[in-house]
Amino acid sequence: MKKILAIDRDEVTTEHIRQLLASKDRQIFIAATGKETLTLLNSKVFDMVIVNPLTMPEFDVLEWLGQYSASTKVIVISPTGTFPLPKAGGENVIATLPAPVELSALEDIVNNNLMDNGFFGVLNDVSLADYIQLLCMKNATKAIRVSQQNDKGLILIRDGQVIYAAQDNLLGMEAFFRILSWKKGSFRDVKIKIFPTPNIDRDYRSLLVKATALKEISQDASAIQEARPVKADDQPVFDRPALKQGRSMATEAMAHPVPAATNSRQSRIPPPPAKRTLSRRAVFALAAILPALILAFLIQFFGPTSKLSLPDFAASGPSPALASPEKSPPAASSSTIAIGSLREPENTPPLREETVLRLHGSNTIGAKLAPALVAEYLTMLPGAEKIERLPGNKENETRVKARVKDRVLVIDIQAHGSTTGFKDMEAGACDIAMASRKIQDKEVAALEVLGLGEMTASASEHVIALDGIAIIVNMSNPIEQISMQQLAAIYSGQVTDWSAVGGTPGPINVYARDDNSGTYDTFKSIVLDKLKLKEGSRRFESNPELSEQVSRDPQGIGFTSLPNINKAKALAVADTGAKPIYPSFFTVSTEDYPIARRLYLYTAANPANRHVRDFVEFVHSRRGQEIVNKADMVDMNIKPFFAEKIDPAKIARPATIQEYLQGTENAQRLSLNFRFTTGAAKLDNRSERDLNRMVDFLKDKLDRQIILAGFADNSGDYDLNRQLAKMRAETVAREMQTRGIAVQGVYSGGQELPVASNLSAAGQNKNRRVEVWLR
Repeated sequence: MKKILAIDRDEVTTEHIRQLLASKDRQIFIAATGKETLTLLNSKVFDMVIVNPLTMPEFDVLEWLGQYSASTKVIVISPTGTFPLPKAGGENVIATLPAPVELSALEDIVNNNLMDNGFFGVLNDVSLADYIQLLCMKNATKAIRVSQQNDKGLILIRDGQVIYAAQDNLLGMEAFFRILSWKKGSFRDVKIKIFPTPNIDRDYRSLLVKATALKEISQDASAIQEARPVKADDQPVFDRPALKQGRSMATEAMAHPVPAATNSRQSRIPPPPAKRTLSRRAVFALAAILPALILAFLIQFFGPTSKLSLPDFAASGPSPALASPEKSPPAASSSTIAIGSLREPENTPPLREETVLRLHGSNTIGAKLAPALVAEYLTMLPGAEKIERLPGNKENETRVKARVKDRVLVIDIQAHGSTTGFKDMEAGACDIAMASRKIQDKEVAALEVLGLGEMTASASEHVIALDGIAIIVNMSNPIEQISMQQLAAIYSGQVTDWSAVGGTPGPINVYARDDNSGTYDTFKSIVLDKLKLKEGSRRFESNPELSEQVSRDPQGIGFTSLPNINKAKALAVADTGAKPIYPSFFTVSTEDYPIARRLYLYTAANPANRHVRDFVEFVHSRRGQEIVNKADMVDMNIKPFFAEKIDPAKIARPATIQEYLQGTENAQRLSLNFRFTTGAAKLDNRSERDLNRMVDFLKDKLDRQIILAGFADNSGDYDLNRQLAKMRAETVAREMQTRGIAVQGVYSGGQELPVASNLSAAGQNKNRRVEVWLR
């Protein structure tokens, strides 16, 4: 049994460490004071100590550990990630991590340094391919997790054969070759409880040969790319037909090497001089530029009388080999192009513009998020260059342009409110409606009549992001939480003194964003509803400015986006009958936090415009969701978190959910909840997408256990609600199992732990949910 001691005054940090590292073969001890630390160190010998020395200045932990045990490994946590180590005890320190500590990094270090058998060490010069070959030669069964910066992959070996690989959205041999193409990174063995269905059926020797060939070809192509001038519209060198042919020949040659000569006469032939030998890199370079050299020769030879016009030349794909930074001779005629010049003739007509996509509607989406998504989408089109954003004809309108060959593609964004998006879609004036609210019944009916499909179905309704707002006060304000009703009363002017909401007596200074703000639009729709903002409220154009002013005003209260809390204090917010919930990425992404909402795109079920479907799929992709995150919205890429500890005193009948509490203890919760279509047992549109995201998230975490917990609203019989809640979790478990994900535990929380008010239909729907936990 391994013993680990965590020393830190911050109870939240030590509790997270306890949950992260606890297992059946480990004991975790916690010390929050110098006295507790000494008591534990004097009574036990620990295998590992995790300590934040700066939180305990009265007791020099590291100095004491120097007299303790040479076999004890020490991990130091400090604000900067560095710490001066004493001579005695300093040699025991295996890692120094910055605070707040990244839990995944801490877990990796602890696991690698507390191995129960075998050797532990670091071999910096061993390649992943060599390690795989060694395992296969030993007929071993192993799971290898590979990391390169933010990229992670998984390779499974069973009985000496590579049977499975996964990396990001890739599976099988494609994932295997991608992982082995990484130039550097780290890898380690992990335990797999359940092996997945194999997705590779090929001898490991053949796999490694091809991986080596592809990696070398990629490096050669990169070298060629670096050695020549590059234009934005150039096709990558390794995609050119000549190089493709070279790649296939090189791969074939490595897979089937020519046997050594055995004929004595052949063996006496001396090798050619080294200076006459062309390297493979030179062959590839020559193959890539040969067509361009021939074309240049023809133009040079035939001169101005050649029939090779500029349009013909452009269509054939001018080679970068013709580009030169030196001054070029003048063109022979307006219809030809001179060698060494890629300049267009002066009388070339302007490129035609073509509007390929129109997004109209919500300003919350259209002001910042939509232009960022559209610009990134255009960069992905083959040959696209010169992406630029321009103001439209009116305020809150944007045009994003990209040059693609002889055209300029335009995407039009008009952000005049959610309602305008549906009206323009009905009038045929837009392809996609942006909405910061769910479509209304009358809008559904109007669009369905036009033959656009059922707008609430998954083919038409797309949840693309989540929007959450933090309520902030000055750090000196004693209140820690506020209800939705109190918040509405303060912002409408019905409550004007802090004493009315449990604070120190004094006037309440109200801070709010201006009317053009999407943040204000969200706050108004969720909190104020039909109430009017208090007269005399201080209005601000930006979130950082508002947050700064609230942090300086002991009587102030404001609201801001999650990344802009800064020096202010965020309050937990409670809906009627529900527990107070603090604003965070996690509580907004699970939609537990009361001031959170979904952001939508609405499209025709079968759009004629191919860009509609392509753009929507891009927004749902991992890259698209990263853009969502950068635009200060909450994205839906799945992440694990340690959830807040549940207070048993706030549970009406603790015994009824004891299985749930025990089953999720020391587990991480994932940043999503599965919810259902109102009045049906069918998963809603976001949840259907989340099932696919779960597959991507879990495919390299097959050593972890999946736990589901279902919940219900409080309408009807208590015991019946317990059964309904478990049935919901079982429904999700079946959907996950059909996608190859095994669920190890299914529990019911019944109608306990509501996250929203059960007095409204919307609140009841939020309480009917399925949580996902990872152990």
